[in-house]
Amino acid sequence: LGPRGVGMPTPSFRAHTLDGDRFDQRSLAGDPVALVFFATWCGACERQMPDWRELARRHREEGLRVILVNTDRDGDQEQLVREYVASHE
Repeated sequence: LGPRGVGMPTPSFRAHTLDGDRFDQRSLAGDPVALVFFATWCGACERQMPDWRELARRHREEGLRVILVNTDRDGDQEQLVREYVASHE
């Protein structure tokens, strides 16, 4: 699968970071954004994480924002993501 929605406006959303900061699509206006949907149990997602980190690192100065969106449905999603992030640092 290739990138979808390239050049399209970011859809409306509200979210929060693991640090507790809240943001929405308006706060991203003018910045290139990659929304990456993942699940902590997804092997393909896990294999792609280093690529997303590298993309974000390479294009940081250009303002690229890589936003990972967790799609887990079971359990405490925040705790799942915190553990996932801690195990991949």
